[in-house]
Amino acid sequence: MVTDTGDIIVVEGRYTLSVGGGQPATAAASVTASFEVEGRITLAE
Repeated sequence: MVTDTGDIIVVEGRYTLSVGGGQPATAAASVTASFEVEGRITLAE
């Protein structure tokens, strides 16, 4: 996410990442993992 001031951030919450040959919940092969971010992370430019 990018703030109004241009900072690149990751906000607190639970995220799910899916990598594969199609959209999640279809017949396409994929691998899915979830992770949580606590707090707010500001990334370098």
